[in-house]
Amino acid sequence: MLKIIKIDNWLSLQQVASNMILWGFRGQADSNWKLDTTFYRLAEKNNILKNMLWHKEYYMLRQFTRRATHYCEHTPTENDLFEWLSLMQHHGSPTRLLDLSHSMFIAAFFAMENADKDAAIWALNLHKIRRTSMDKYGMDSYRTNIDHFNSEIITVANQIISKDGKGKPNIDKGVFPIEPEKLHERILNQQGLFLFPTDINSSISDNLGIKEIDPNTVNSELSSVDSQNDYIIKFIIPYEFKREILKSLDSMNISSRTLFPGLDGFARSMQTLMLSP
Repeated sequence: MLKIIKIDNWLSLQQVASNMILWGFRGQADSNWKLDTTFYRLAEKNNILKNMLWHKEYYMLRQFTRRATHYCEHTPTENDLFEWLSLMQHHGSPTRLLDLSHSMFIAAFFAMENADKDAAIWALNLHKIRRTSMDKYGMDSYRTNIDHFNSEIITVANQIISKDGKGKPNIDKGVFPIEPEKLHERILNQQGLFLFPTDINSSISDNLGIKEIDPNTVNSELSSVDSQNDYIIKFIIPYEFKREILKSLDSMNISSRTLFPGLDGFARSMQTLMLSP
């Protein structure tokens, strides 16, 4: 289910990615990091009991929805809990959501921008993940209308957020790829979407069914990538490619300047200039 590939050529990875149309990507600055949310990592770091995580999420949602109107003019409706989580994630709150991008190149930027060792790009087959999870929850996963997919998934996500922990401690593990209905500028710039884990008591990796693999024993070739049938691929990016990749991405107009709107993104882009010859 999980394939690990250590790349030896940036151009070859670009060519492979061009065929991965219905995939989502996430860049991480350390190839040893697991595929987990800030919310789950904080819970583990602070020894929070797993059966308390829904209560933590509910409390955070409650406090955020009560106070958010003091900071922003337009907010989701009271019962649109997924949109509230999306708004929280956008502004830096830990949530059960995991950021992905439809673009491998944008994920590559996030992997390499602050890397000081080998980084990683996680690639997830969104079509297979969506079908698996929708079948599990009794939804018609064979419809061709992606917007209808998204609307149904948001409805189920809202039900899970509101019911999880209320007499349903054993919600099936799974994930939904979801885009919020309101696409703010950063999500548009980053071609973003979220992974929503159905079981908040478990990590994203567990919800996806990723088994632990010793990366030292795995070294598949790029030629082994099957964009139709592979499920999850972890591309390990050697640190030595950092300058080449960031320079290549900048020529594609992918940088902090374009991914983060406003002066903050422009100022953040200055660190990339330090790597220029």
